[in-house]
Amino acid sequence: MTKEEFSMIDKNLILILDIREDDEVADLPCLPGALHIPMSRLLPEIEAIPKDRKVVTVCYSGGRCHGVNQALSAHGYEVDMLEGGMSELSS
Repeated sequence: MTKEEFSMIDKNLILILDIREDDEVADLPCLPGALHIPMSRLLPEIEAIPKDRKVVTVCYSGGRCHGVNQALSAHGYEVDMLEGGMSELSS
């Protein structure tokens, strides 16, 4: 989803999943209400992600979200991603 779509969506209808690594989050904190599971720990912690809402993945620039979304989709999640990632939101 685009930055504009993301800003307009009811955040109660989605789960924001921040897949950035811990050092990246230290530099630029997670969005309010986001669940932070680094991509490197995603599969071992996948059960911590609820399936009751669409999962919108966020990384720094959007590149890692494609692979993560494929994995989540294969596990039965409805997924989308923030195009351009956190760098897009901070610009």
